[in-house]
Amino acid sequence: MGRELIGSNYTSCGLNIKVGKADAIPPVSFSFETEHARQQCVMKKNNLEAMSVDELWSLHEEITRILSERITSEKRELEKRLAILNRCRDGIERGDANQSYNADGKARRKYPRVFPKYRNPQMPSETWSGRGKQPRWLVAAIQSGRKIDDFRIREAGGAKARAERA
Repeated sequence: MGRELIGSNYTSCGLNIKVGKADAIPPVSFSFETEHARQQCVMKKNNLEAMSVDELWSLHEEITRILSERITSEKRELEKRLAILNRCRDGIERGDANQSYNADGKARRKYPRVFPKYRNPQMPSETWSGRGKQPRWLVAAIQSGRKIDDFRIREAGGAKARAERA
């Protein structure tokens, strides 16, 4: 239980506690945010010194239990966020263009596949669907005096034939 607390900051009743490394004797530094918090902790320290060993041990167990619950809940929350981020990353790595996620981790609706309408005659693998920014090859060709219709893909079967090929 103590190892996961090492190297962390904890704030309680205005008291900032920095726990050092576990290699040597852990250095602990305290700083008080307000004078009232300092006085409160001094009073609590006096109360702790007056307590019996059994009372101190039960207090220790209660604190350990509470810390364990909070760490577990924080870990669960972070794992949820990580799962959402991993789903988004996995979708990008797989090239899954049909399934994407918004900021809340919910799946976005699927959009139909858009077929290319224009092809570069010099490099037939370069196509453009007519959506978004025009590709450089098309911009350069239009600036040189050619018309956009010169690059239109003309299929024998029209849209129905393209849909069957996909």
